[in-house]
Amino acid sequence: MSYRHRRQWHRSVLGVAAVAAASPIGLAGLALGQSQDAPSPWRVECGSDGTALNCSAIQEATRANERQTFAAVAVRTDASSKTSSMLIQVPLGVNLLEPIEFRIDNGAVEKQVFQTCTPVGCFASLQVNDKLMGALRRGTVLKLTVQDVAKRPITVDVSLMGFSQAVDKTK
Repeated sequence: MSYRHRRQWHRSVLGVAAVAAASPIGLAGLALGQSQDAPSPWRVECGSDGTALNCSAIQEATRANERQTFAAVAVRTDASSKTSSMLIQVPLGVNLLEPIEFRIDNGAVEKQVFQTCTPVGCFASLQVNDKLMGALRRGTVLKLTVQDVAKRPITVDVSLMGFSQAVDKTK
C-alpha cells in the first residue's frame, strides 16, 4: 500500500474510529452465540477521496461484561492494487511497548506493533495476505490481546460471523 493510500485509509478509519469511540454498543449485538438469523456484527462503511469510493468492513467489540466499545477492526481492499489491509483500534492507556496479539480461533498467535495513537485511541495496521484472509473467512472469532500499563493482558473477542459477506460487499 503506498504512502498516499495508507494516509487516505488511516484518515477514513480515524473517522470511523471516532464514531466508534463515542458510541457504546450493547453486548446483545456482539454475542458470539447468536443464531444464524441474527444480524451480523460487521457493517460496511464507504467514503470517497473525490476520485474513488473506498469501503471497509467494520466491527466494534466489547470486553466481556462491559457495554463500552473496547476495540474496532476495519478491513478494506485497495481497488487498484487488490491488496487487503486491517486496522485495529484500541483505547488509549494500553502498553505501547508490547505488540497487540491476535489469533483466529485456536490458531497461532501473531503480533503487530502499534503505529500511532490519536485522541481516539491507538492503532495497529497490517497487510492481510491470502492465508490470513482465508482464516478470517473460515474462522468464528478473532481474539485480540493487549496489555495494560501494569502488563496485565486484556483480551477481547471479535466475532467473525458475517465477516465474509461484509468484506465481499466492500469490493
